[in-house]
Amino acid sequence: MEMMLRETERALEELEKLDKKAVIYKAIGELLIKSEKSATQAELEEKKEALELRLKTLEKQEQKIQEKFQQLQNQIQTALGQKKGAGRI
Repeated sequence: MEMMLRETERALEELEKLDKKAVIYKAIGELLIKSEKSATQAELEEKKEALELRLKTLEKQEQKIQEKFQQLQNQIQTALGQKKGAGRI
């Protein structure tokens, strides 16, 4: 996901360097289709926003999973500690 975002950002940077009337071609499957700079730029901006949102969502999900893992790990360690303590009596 991060790689796709970086590629999109690089493409936007390159578009910024081009003249407004520059001929742009974009890949659609196996084809290269002629496109206007403004349209291509708008599509890439939209794609960038969607990727940034998706990346933030995935980061939040990852954080929640890590917190849940830590909580479960603590519960297991506590349960094992109680069993070991009960066996010593």
